[in-house]
Amino acid sequence: MSVTKLSEFEAIQIAQAAAAPNRDAPALTLATRAVKDGRIVWSVSEAAIGNVLVVEIDDETSNVVSVRRVGLR
Repeated sequence: MSVTKLSEFEAIQIAQAAAAPNRDAPALTLATRAVKDGRIVWSVSEAAIGNVLVVEIDDETSNVVSVRRVGLR
């Protein structure tokens, strides 16, 4: 994977700010990156199994792509 514009620390900070309005905002500490539609996207989540909050961030623009819960319900 190519070099990213954001560091892992910066991606986590952006994700935590995006999740802050959520009353149950967990500690978002797990950051991974992947290529989606030719763009690098950071996925930041809590380090847990089950129903977790995931924030996706576009590496090039630093824009939040989505804030959603995934997993078991």
